[in-house]
Amino acid sequence: MNGRGSRWSASSCYDATLLVHGSYHASYRFYDKLIVTDRDTYFFDILAGTLRTASGAVAIEPEQENAARVVFDFLGAVRAGRPPRASGPAVLPMMRVLQAVQDRWNERYGARAIPGRAAFG
Repeated sequence: MNGRGSRWSASSCYDATLLVHGSYHASYRFYDKLIVTDRDTYFFDILAGTLRTASGAVAIEPEQENAARVVFDFLGAVRAGRPPRASGPAVLPMMRVLQAVQDRWNERYGARAIPGRAAFG
């Protein structure tokens, strides 16, 4: 949702189609992101450390290094008195969307524990 209360749609994104898939909720360990656009298909295989497109595969930064980069940027921002590159306010709109999706899922199917995570109460 944007500030005016309307829902975001793929067609509102520069009049192009965008499909994004990613899941941490699986019966086996995989962390990937599949992004399909009208220009190319981008497959991020986080565990393999690769990005694959029509042009081929290239190495990407390992997830642990990427996560460390975010932490070090945050600490540097606190020391320097500047906002971090990934600020809380910047991610809140997407977190609201994800929470709304989770809430609808819970309403429809009931709240369930996610494999690998502690039970919730």
